Amino acid sequence: MNSTQKPGWDHFFILHALKTGLAGVLSLFVAQALRLQYPEWAPFTVMVLMMVHPHPGSIALKSFFRFVGTLAGACLAVWLVSDYLSSPVLFLSVTFLVMCLASYKVGQLSSAMAPYAYFLTGVTLIIVESTAINQPDSAWFVALSRAEETFVGIGAVLVINPLFGLRQPRREFQQLALAAVDELAQLTNAELQNLKDGTAFSSQIMEGQTAVLRKLLTLDSLLIAERRESLYFKANIAILQKVRNSLRNLFQNVSELTRLTLDWHVLNGPFRKQLEAAQDVLKQSFANVGSTSAEDSSVPAAKFQWLDDEISRWLRAGELQELPADQLAAYLRCWNAFRRIQNELASLHDLPKQLQSSEQDTVLASHPPKTQRKIDRRLVMIGMKGGLATVVSLFLIEWLHPPGASFMPVAAWLAVIFTSYQIPSGRPGHIRAFRNLLLMALYGTLAVVGLLVLTPFLSNYWFMNLILFCILFAHGYFVSKTSGLAFWMLGTIFLVSILVGLNTQKPVPFTDIVGSCLGVMTGFAVGVTIARLLWPRLPQNELKVATGRFCDAAKLVLAENPAVPMSTVNSTLSALPLDIARTTSVLGVNAFLREEQAKWTRLVPVLMCISAQLQRLTSIRSKLIGSQELAVYLDSFHRDFRTWMDALGRLFRHPDRKQTLPSLQGLIDQLKQRLEGLSVTARSRRSSSGSAPETLIDVHEYLVAAELMRMCGDIASSLRLVEYSGDYFL
Repeated sequence: MNSTQKPGWDHFFILHALKTGLAGVLSLFVAQALRLQYPEWAPFTVMVLMMVHPHPGSIALKSFFRFVGTLAGACLAVWLVSDYLSSPVLFLSVTFLVMCLASYKVGQLSSAMAPYAYFLTGVTLIIVESTAINQPDSAWFVALSRAEETFVGIGAVLVINPLFGLRQPRREFQQLALAAVDELAQLTNAELQNLKDGTAFSSQIMEGQTAVLRKLLTLDSLLIAERRESLYFKANIAILQKVRNSLRNLFQNVSELTRLTLDWHVLNGPFRKQLEAAQDVLKQSFANVGSTSAEDSSVPAAKFQWLDDEISRWLRAGELQELPADQLAAYLRCWNAFRRIQNELASLHDLPKQLQSSEQDTVLASHPPKTQRKIDRRLVMIGMKGGLATVVSLFLIEWLHPPGASFMPVAAWLAVIFTSYQIPSGRPGHIRAFRNLLLMALYGTLAVVGLLVLTPFLSNYWFMNLILFCILFAHGYFVSKTSGLAFWMLGTIFLVSILVGLNTQKPVPFTDIVGSCLGVMTGFAVGVTIARLLWPRLPQNELKVATGRFCDAAKLVLAENPAVPMSTVNSTLSALPLDIARTTSVLGVNAFLREEQAKWTRLVPVLMCISAQLQRLTSIRSKLIGSQELAVYLDSFHRDFRTWMDALGRLFRHPDRKQTLPSLQGLIDQLKQRLEGLSVTARSRRSSSGSAPETLIDVHEYLVAAELMRMCGDIASSLRLVEYSGDYFL
């Protein structure tokens, strides 16, 4: 994020914090004015509603589904407590099944907002059960109170949120896209400068690639939000997906410049001038993407087309063949990258106008057809952990009667949810879960001390609201700056609940404060222990799965099995590198893993280039299928590439077996010899046919694929996977 955009983003963060603080104070005021029994649940509702970066749709839809889920959970809880509390086995079994389903459905919240109702059903169910388990006759009263305070919190959010303006997701998408284009322009210039200077891969290039990847991941998050609340984006998703895909392709093509072996000093004057002229055209095209007074896109396109025609004329005339074979291949690869960059920039031309004009258009086919969901094994595991944490907490309440019992089940269940679904949202999963639990216990002790000091002053209404506003303001500010759901957010929510739940109009016993905090920490301990020990989600395991799937998809693309829908495979192959990048971004929890994280960050652009290159090989083979000799020649490379990708998949899946990747140097040498032979053939045919065979460029594409795989293998072999591929880093 460049310096010109930081003030705008800080404005978003501060505004969100202000809305959180005011909505929380308003909800408490209304709850106390109505003399509701449990006023702490009203700010609880506000904090949860405002937790995920809210857009207009997320607030409205979350409020609606919170209303529905609260009613469903309250009714279920009253039914279970009233009729089945005397049958513990049946009571706990039904609770387990309901919480399993709620935990499972929360995992689908990334693509739809409806699962939020299941989340609220689960929360309300265990809150009412834990409060009424020792006083079954009050179940109806507790359920009604829970519903009332939830509605008060929803009303406060819906009243305060529109007063300060709404975040506009389409404008945020545009700002992020333009920022990504600016960084890609800088990255292109830096890579070309390194090429001219003859320097290797630099830290500046790596930092630029990492910054662009972060923006691409953020754009993906906005598209996920669009799928949840499409009505509030005021347009179809097709244009947004087109822009996102163009930026991803642009990043792939810019990254290819990093891996060039072109010797700038070997090129003669005309060749260098041609590349420099193309660089000037690309600079102009980059500038036209975000400019409000951009010139017609046909102007830079015509300039580049003239340069491209000149290269084609040189190729037909045989002038390029005076270069050594490896330099000829590098030159053609550089020019192909330039051509693809120019094409993507042409599609992004005048981006603000594209996004603005699309708001008036609605294309019904913009949303992909719904497909029947399959049961996700990983979500089933999380569902079982959520149900188990709830049942264990309720059992402890009935058996041991611990202090702060009413907080235990909801704290345990939310601890499972917050930790198990973190990785796709940019959080580290269960790495160091017990360490985080101990830190939370330490902070909880400090919170107890703070409450002991502040409790005498909380009897003053204005002081109480000032403290509440400050906590909520800080919570809202840091929540809006944090991706995903962090464990500290959960601690802050319960801290506010404990603070508001204290009846400071009369002396508050010390045991009440300590008991509430002990109940929360006991619930956290139950939830974290179950989540961490049963099927933990760790970034290293997620990387192992994602890279294995990438290798499998690459083999399918190379095999071209007619029984397999290639469009689906190509889409999967293109999307997986970004999934790997998202997981890589949360890997660096210590110095050693930060070193590994840097290697993974270098690997992701290579995987993106490989995914694009393999699809080009498929089109080349289908184009040259009429040439039997060349088809057999290329088929052999496809078999060798599949064998290599299979070995790479085994390396990632089983790093402890000390496997080595097959060497690709022989294939690279064969392709270079083939290029040299084609270059000689082109010289001999120059006078007779006036054109060089198309296979010169086609074989060069295979050389590019082989070099990319070799680079991928070098980085993968340098990873110390054995040291962190297991269940480590508690």
